[in-house]
Amino acid sequence: GASVFCGYPTGRQLLEKILSVTDGHSSQFEYIRTFTGSSHQIIRFRERLFRSSKNRIDEFLEHHPEFLNLGKFLISYILIQCENEDKLFEQKDNWYKYLYSIMSQDCKFDTFIQNQVSFITFNYDRSLEIYNSYSGCTTGDSKKIVENFKINHLHGVLDNLFIEFKNEQSKILENAIISYNNSKTLTDGRRYFTDNTRDIIGKAAMGLKIISEDIQDNFDEAIETLNNSERIYFLGFGYHPVSLKRLKCENLNGKFISGTAFGMGEMEIERASKYFKDTNIM
Repeated sequence: GASVFCGYPTGRQLLEKILSVTDGHSSQFEYIRTFTGSSHQIIRFRERLFRSSKNRIDEFLEHHPEFLNLGKFLISYILIQCENEDKLFEQKDNWYKYLYSIMSQDCKFDTFIQNQVSFITFNYDRSLEIYNSYSGCTTGDSKKIVENFKINHLHGVLDNLFIEFKNEQSKILENAIISYNNSKTLTDGRRYFTDNTRDIIGKAAMGLKIISEDIQDNFDEAIETLNNSERIYFLGFGYHPVSLKRLKCENLNGKFISGTAFGMGEMEIERASKYFKDTNIM
């Protein structure tokens, strides 16, 4: 949910969008069929997903590996259509803007770049990286911010990221490629923009991982980051017991922990609060 303000769907909304585009009457159905080569497979996938008890597509794929490639393609197809830079700078609910205003308050760039902040995300999108690329006063500053503030995408990412740094006249001065863990099979970098080219979407889909795949290195890195942190903030996090266990959050008691609970019910908030001691979830 942390990327919703950028135009991305929540986990539940993503599942609903996948159900929509795989409907036989959908205008996108024929496009999706060109990836699978089989209308029958798409229909069977949709029927199973519709009748499942899962609220997230990745949870469904965990129990239906026969649909893994199709599921990843659909995730990539929908999320890549959300890659709109203008959305990153809208004012409403923009925690990127709020965070960076706090981090840069009363400090020069050399001090700002020394902020001891790390990002861990279950999301596949690369919106925060792009926002970082506009955070410096100069092209060189922006590039340093992108390279210094590392982001751990626990379940992979929609391809390596190619960033162009431009001046006020939109002239390209420099570029950079942001590579991620488990990204050896990805491209040399794809720009942040909407694209429905089948090859582009298929390549991006290769960067997505579910729990049963090889992502332990990402989690080990995240656990080390959390253990070394003084303050921990959960944003748009569902506090799913499996996620909490994989991150070994039971070892974090004694640290300052705060988190959002947007869209959660009272019982869900109570369950999450009990997992930690002295935690502020609101």
